[in-house]
Amino acid sequence: MGRVLLVNENARARAGDRLLLTRSGYRVLEASDVYDANDLLCEVEVDAVLLDAATDGCRLFAEVLGRFHPGVSVILAGASPAGALVGAGTYHDRSAGPDAL
Repeated sequence: MGRVLLVNENARARAGDRLLLTRSGYRVLEASDVYDANDLLCEVEVDAVLLDAATDGCRLFAEVLGRFHPGVSVILAGASPAGALVGAGTYHDRSAGPDAL
């Protein structure tokens, strides 16, 4: 399976997403903010980024990903639709549950 970078300021949410994804066979990296995520992306290639919509700077980070890492899928996750986000290819509504991811 592929490698996914989780970007979420909430450690509990990251732990839940990590558990779900690792059980599904994905290799998972974690970042608590967009700055750590950017540092990781300079060192490691990933297939997708699961980006929490409430993370500070997520909109700019998604734009940067779209421009400088066009092969990386960006999945924006949140509790309610956040509208169009440049660079995000998919939106995951957390209220739909983990199976929808």
